[in-house]
Amino acid sequence: MSDSISSTSAQTSTRTEQSSRSRHNRGGRAGGRPYHRRGQSERHSENSAQSSNGICKFDKVDKVKGNTDSTSFNENGCIICTEPITFYAVADCNHRTCHLCSLRLRALYKIKNCAYCKTEQTKVIFTRDPEKPFQDYDDTDLPYMDEKLNIFCEDQEIYDDMLIRLKFNCPDKNCEVICDGWQDLKKHVRREHKLWLCDLCVQHKKIFTEEHKLFTRNQLDKHYMEGDESGFTGHPRCDFCRIDFYGDDELYEHCRNSHEQCHICLQAGIRHQYYIDYNELEQHFRNDHFLCFHQECLDKKFVVFKTDIDLKAHELEIHGSYISGQRAKQHEARRIEVNFISYGESIRNRRRNQERQG
Repeated sequence: MSDSISSTSAQTSTRTEQSSRSRHNRGGRAGGRPYHRRGQSERHSENSAQSSNGICKFDKVDKVKGNTDSTSFNENGCIICTEPITFYAVADCNHRTCHLCSLRLRALYKIKNCAYCKTEQTKVIFTRDPEKPFQDYDDTDLPYMDEKLNIFCEDQEIYDDMLIRLKFNCPDKNCEVICDGWQDLKKHVRREHKLWLCDLCVQHKKIFTEEHKLFTRNQLDKHYMEGDESGFTGHPRCDFCRIDFYGDDELYEHCRNSHEQCHICLQAGIRHQYYIDYNELEQHFRNDHFLCFHQECLDKKFVVFKTDIDLKAHELEIHGSYISGQRAKQHEARRIEVNFISYGESIRNRRRNQERQG
């Protein structure tokens, strides 16, 4: 995440009583921050906050009737998070979600498509109205906007709630501090709360800042090694480098880029088996496969075969002249040896004949 979410915040500050009401109320309950008319919105960082769950769930959608009327989507909550909706987000396809899920998609995931129909949403309206079609709104209905996200709000309360979500809010639910950036926030929670944020979660997890967990040192160690009751199993570690990664995808990418894999084992269906460097991999080739020991192939690297027959075919094709030369030398050695034996045998036979005649 970037360390600058808002162009107006410079130092750690304390939120107003109104803004604190908006922080922890899901579905967009009111906040009250200084606001900007259209064209005066604060600038937000690309990673100002970040969503741990899958982006889309459609359990509550009226699939049986096939009804795509906007009201049918909202009877049981947001089609993404399934939570009750206070402030709605609607675009020109007229599929409504809660404003928080829409904000996550646009600000954190950089996704501007409808979660239901995948239509690109160049403009989104945050509103209290559960039914009014997107096409019926005009500029006078939408006096507040965020230019970067192209989100239009019908009143100040909705706009303020959106802005506060994108600030570096302290995750402690009893703390009303807004920090200047991630480093400022980390220092704040260590100094004031004697707690820590997970650096990997801060870097990768797409949730709003205030939604991050705070840990004691022991809890943070457990978080890294074991995970928690939510099903998270901890941050995996590269045992070669002793570096932790956010998830398996990041670990495997590191291993593919920094370590070695055996292509023969991969073809046999053995996955995620890595060697620290090529020297270790070559030793594996020597022990478990059929490595070509000709120096030019050793220099090329990775010249190894699944079977002895494959290796012999390679040697005949690539190293045929060398093999022919070696065979010629072996044949010459045998011929000389045979001739020598024949000559010696001839001398012995001559001597035996002379002795008989004498």
